[in-house]
Amino acid sequence: MCRRRRLACAVTTPTDRPRRAPPHPLLAGPLRTLRFRDFRILWVATMAMSMGFWMQQLTLGWLVLQISDSAFWVGVAEAARLAPFLLFGLVAGTLADRLERRILLRVIVTVNIILSVILGTLELNGLLTVPIAIAGAFLYGTVNAFLMPTLQAYVHDIVGSRYVVNGLALNQFAQRLMGVFGGLMGGVLLAFLGIGGTLLVMAGGYATALVILFFTRTASRPGFGTPEQPSVRQSFGEALSLAGRNPSVRALLLLSVATEIFAFSHTVMIAIFARDVLEIGEQGFGIMVAARAVGSVVGVAVLASIGDRLPKGKSLLVASALFGLSLAAFGSQPWLVTALFFLGVAGMMASIFDLFQQAALQLAVGGDQRGRAMGIWVMGVGAGPVGHLEVGSLSDFTSPQFAIIFNGLMLIVVVILLTMTTPRLRQI
Repeated sequence: MCRRRRLACAVTTPTDRPRRAPPHPLLAGPLRTLRFRDFRILWVATMAMSMGFWMQQLTLGWLVLQISDSAFWVGVAEAARLAPFLLFGLVAGTLADRLERRILLRVIVTVNIILSVILGTLELNGLLTVPIAIAGAFLYGTVNAFLMPTLQAYVHDIVGSRYVVNGLALNQFAQRLMGVFGGLMGGVLLAFLGIGGTLLVMAGGYATALVILFFTRTASRPGFGTPEQPSVRQSFGEALSLAGRNPSVRALLLLSVATEIFAFSHTVMIAIFARDVLEIGEQGFGIMVAARAVGSVVGVAVLASIGDRLPKGKSLLVASALFGLSLAAFGSQPWLVTALFFLGVAGMMASIFDLFQQAALQLAVGGDQRGRAMGIWVMGVGAGPVGHLEVGSLSDFTSPQFAIIFNGLMLIVVVILLTMTTPRLRQI
């Protein structure tokens, strides 16, 4: 048979089939999702966006402080920046499912450019007031509330379920790495260019990200008006009921809210520990912030290496419990060295929690609901201001140490309850 059809046999014989070239060693292991062309493009764009995001946080706080000379108004501006995550999380997730995510990302970045140019121009002309600055913080927060679910869901579109943890980890690594450079560059620009000039440089960073995003090709969802899609009202209603209908999503939302209130709120206590508990002053405060950041980067690096091979639900629960335990240990430390160690562990668990939370939510729903699932995650992040008020009030009534230890133990209790009541969560 093969003698008569040598050509056909040659084509179908396994040993003669063309083989794919093995991936470059640098694109294996922790960097494996960089083999995807569009992910490489998105990764570079994420770095440009993150540079602008961290400069944005630094500049807005400094802007309000310079105008008002009041720490209270700085806190109000921060609350205004975080409020949209709670208010618009579900709306953002619904749009991320209804619209083509590739196009939606470009629109969101364009709005950031316009907003930065407007605020920068107003500041250069001496027209910025505290109400306008707070309104700007709210608008920035609104844009970021729409950016986060769209960006995370688009990572899944590009790399798929198999590599979603590695893709999210590399994206988080880019964001956190640019946080270091964005903070340093923002400080230098504020000193040399002032607030208005820094805002215009931010606009340039966002513009760079926009240009890069135009090179992506991966499509996600059809646009409005296609007959197979439900209406916008139906989509939003499904987003509202998703947590009620899906026990895993409901448990993940509760865990997200609890972690924001009892764990992530510890960041506002670091300065108090540096000044009043450990008595190490401003330089010690900087060292403590750096220790947490180093732990965060280590956590992202670990997940980039092995995260895809770990069970998402069980790993999330373990990371949450260790997050609470490390905070309780940090709150009980009278020595700087051990406090830095446990603060670094807390930073590592925080980054691991974030990544597994995002991955578990996307894997707990269907492909057409990933945007809404990430919207639920954004809504959970919006509980952060509640945690800031809770830990600050508890610290005033008791002590900073008690507040941190109590919150860490409360998170462990929540993890135990969710583990017992939602066994399906462990199976994700």
